[in-house]
Amino acid sequence: MCHSGLDFRPGGISPKSREKRAGFTLIELLVVIAIIGVLVGLLLPAVQQAREAARRNSCGNNLKQMGLALHSFADVNTYRGDNGFPTASKLLNGSNSALTASGIQAYTWVVDMLPFGEQVNLYDQMKSASGGGNFQSPFGATKSAVDALGNASELSFGTCPSWTPDVRDPNGVNFRTETNGRGDRKGSITYRANIGMQYWGNSLVGNVNNMKVWMQKAKGAMNMGVLSGGSQNAGLTTFRDFKDGLTQCILLAENASAQQWWLGQHRVVSWTNPTVLGTYPLGTAVTPNAKWKRNYHGASSAHPAGLFGTVYADGSVKFLNTNIGDAAYVAQVRRASEAVKDTQ
Repeated sequence: MCHSGLDFRPGGISPKSREKRAGFTLIELLVVIAIIGVLVGLLLPAVQQAREAARRNSCGNNLKQMGLALHSFADVNTYRGDNGFPTASKLLNGSNSALTASGIQAYTWVVDMLPFGEQVNLYDQMKSASGGGNFQSPFGATKSAVDALGNASELSFGTCPSWTPDVRDPNGVNFRTETNGRGDRKGSITYRANIGMQYWGNSLVGNVNNMKVWMQKAKGAMNMGVLSGGSQNAGLTTFRDFKDGLTQCILLAENASAQQWWLGQHRVVSWTNPTVLGTYPLGTAVTPNAKWKRNYHGASSAHPAGLFGTVYADGSVKFLNTNIGDAAYVAQVRRASEAVKDTQ
């Protein structure tokens, strides 16, 4: 009998045939690879979304921490019997020499917040570096020491986890290059104090226009500072100054341009108005060919879909969208929609 290795019985397969069928064919392997590729393609966006959700949650925690710190500041800093948030900029000697000087050289609300945000050691170091330990105007030799300390210090709550130096706006413009921003988390902050609908002289307590009706309706959650010769306490924004309620006014807003947190008040505040909103929509980068453009405006971030984080004057944290609408956004950056006598 001839043994050919074939089994002609019904359903019969020879041992040699079974050995040949032990692996995948090339076509089967390609099909498996294609299936794996499809699964990875389906899962990757979900993983990225989960990571961004975690980063956004961490960003919200940053805002919550700063909101609590500012409320703790208000608990121990009062004016006319009421708790008050700090000014956007100050010199401890009570005499901000001039608007341009305070805007560029004065210490910021972030410095005031440090001891209430678990940064007591950094606050003490900053006070020591400032010369005399009293946060006087940091010009001359003291400025270099203050800058060195600030540039070397990364605030635990200072930058959004989603932020990178390559963050771009919806038009593809790089925030860092367009706004003269920073590229390192050290020394940087991506959150800004809301000073409302006005900037420069009118925002200083003691300015001739500061008490006028139109200015009262334009004020934000923080005053910018105090005019030369005025008491620093007079610059606090007291809780009763929020005529529309603490729940209705944005205290801090996220910004996609990282800026230094210790000096340069125009770098750590935001303001807005309907006219400028029409020129520079929310979420877009604004070139800093004038100092005011560095702080206009606070509503931008590295989060997708136009989201940006805010903390309100009552301490609550919300993520808004850049498509909120100009009128709705403006209403939330003012602390009084109607003209009423201010307590300043």
